[in-house]
Amino acid sequence: MDRPAPAPVGFLTPHARLVLALARGPARTVPQLAADCRTSERTVRRIIADLVGGGFLTREGAGQRVRHGLRHDAATWHPFEGRLSVRTLLLLAAVDREEENA
Repeated sequence: MDRPAPAPVGFLTPHARLVLALARGPARTVPQLAADCRTSERTVRRIIADLVGGGFLTREGAGQRVRHGLRHDAATWHPFEGRLSVRTLLLLAAVDREEENA
């Protein structure tokens, strides 16, 4: 009997992926972010609202000219995450990219 291919596994939440995508440029549009994160524009809008509400993002401008700024000192609340800050997440992601290129 053939076994189905295993489902892809990711270690980051959609929220963390969006933070990393926003670190590439705060002026990225919702369609660009959705493509980067491989999700829908509706999901990106919902996650942005969550991150703004949670104090992880700031929002400047209106309409098509909205820019989102990362609050680098904002930290997660979950005990297993050890109050991981946005800054630490970005540093960890940068280390991984450097190791892949080595």
